Amino acid sequence: MTGQPDGDNPIMARLAARFRARCLEDAAFLRRWHRGEAPDGEARSRLHKLAGAGGSFGFAQVSEKAAALEEVLACGGEPDPATIDILLDLLTSIGAETPAGE
Repeated sequence: MTGQPDGDNPIMARLAARFRARCLEDAAFLRRWHRGEAPDGEARSRLHKLAGAGGSFGFAQVSEKAAALEEVLACGGEPDPATIDILLDLLTSIGAETPAGE
């Protein structure tokens, strides 16, 4: 996976660890949402945050997929299940990563 922050910066390392943990939480929520068990408003909020944070930590694909899904929700459209699945796979993979030294 790409997107590892500068290992020499302890603040960025802590933020990256929080982001990875948050990826697993967001993936779990988005799975519930995808099954119709969680509100679109909450999904849109989480997708918006992922779109910004993903890019901040070098995960451009997370940003791209989250932003695309957020836009569809904003327009009242029906999200593409394949895009949701890709984002879920990315979040799960990132969340499972343990950088060197942890």
